[in-house]
Amino acid sequence: MNENISNREQKLFDNLRPVVEPFAVELIDVEIKPHGERPIIRLVVDTDEGIDLSKCEEISDYVSPLIDLEIPDFGVSYDLEISSPGLERTLRRPEELDRFAGREVFVNCYAPHEGSKEWQGELIGYSADGVLLEVDDKKLEIPYDIVASVKLYFDADEALKRQEE
Repeated sequence: MNENISNREQKLFDNLRPVVEPFAVELIDVEIKPHGERPIIRLVVDTDEGIDLSKCEEISDYVSPLIDLEIPDFGVSYDLEISSPGLERTLRRPEELDRFAGREVFVNCYAPHEGSKEWQGELIGYSADGVLLEVDDKKLEIPYDIVASVKLYFDADEALKRQEE
């Protein structure tokens, strides 16, 4: 699963994680996405209470010069985004698979596994070889090399039902 994280993303993640801690946020992920001539560097941050726009701006103002120092070849030619992970957050690191064990997830695969490229089930965790799910009372291990993404599953209808109760 970590194959989806580039060396540059991992380096930024490792270097920026302690930098954002004074803002009382957790750095969840760093993504670098091509976008024309100016790549987008996206820092995904979260707290138990959620993230507001002013906190995102504060973090952006602070980390931008640090990114310039960390990856000089980006210079000023990148766009920085600070965002929250959202309800259907993507899980890209093993510690996230542990943290959200027991939650419903949606796994999208590059290639079919046991006849399907899409799986929805309860996240058990991970092994050395793959993502562990329980689907219809059956344990399933999806190899990392075919996992395109693992996302928390959010059922809006179910959430509305619970809210009405």
